[in-house]
Amino acid sequence: MTSHQRWVDWLDEAEDDLATATDLLRLGRFSKACYFAQQAAEKALKALLIKKLNRYVHTHSVRELLEMVREGGISVGEDLLRLVIYLIGITCQPGTRMHGPRVHRIGITRRVMPGSY
Repeated sequence: MTSHQRWVDWLDEAEDDLATATDLLRLGRFSKACYFAQQAAEKALKALLIKKLNRYVHTHSVRELLEMVREGGISVGEDLLRLVIYLIGITCQPGTRMHGPRVHRIGITRRVMPGSY
């Protein structure tokens, strides 16, 4: 398999990270759920870039990845844009707690991922 065909691997990892975030959320481990939700978004965007543009980028910035997706002419849904804007502003420092809208973002991530590829 060439590196440009590896988008499936990235998407599988993104889906696994999202499932982990959901499990951690149920356990009340909010900062860890936040971390894995961010990881899911990052890996899903990398999968999208590889599949649509044959481009792998070594960055951990969700903002940069989204900019590359948009610059590449790939249309993304409004839910994904809201999720990324949210993730850019969030900090998962020790003691961070997720309440209300933050918990809702995990649901948005779940809805966005299947349509992202």
